[in-house]
Amino acid sequence: MDSEIGGAAATGLGEDLMKGCLSYEIVRLMGAGLAPQEACDQAVYDFEARLKKRYGKAGAFSLIALDKQGRWGVATNVEFTFSVATTNQEPAIFMATPGPEQTTMIEPITKEWLEAYEKRIKAPV
Repeated sequence: MDSEIGGAAATGLGEDLMKGCLSYEIVRLMGAGLAPQEACDQAVYDFEARLKKRYGKAGAFSLIALDKQGRWGVATNVEFTFSVATTNQEPAIFMATPGPEQTTMIEPITKEWLEAYEKRIKAPV
């Protein structure tokens, strides 16, 4: 995090996340002028490609970033559900998935998805 640029947070396989210092890399890219979404896509998909080349696989990881203007971005190599609220945006829940050509597809979740999720988390264990 850099108060003059913004911040980024990660979830997923910690060993792979630490190898790439992806949160730092996203903030660095935003500081170099990239929008949060561009920074997330570049950092995540470039690093995933390097892991696959070196080890033949990459663990699951997802990152989210917010710049000081309140713009946000997300990139993931798996299905990732997240929520966002800013001073300019009401709280909303989204689903991110890897898209074509090292981009991220981001769509609002559906009412059906939310109902299924609520049913799943309230089910007896």
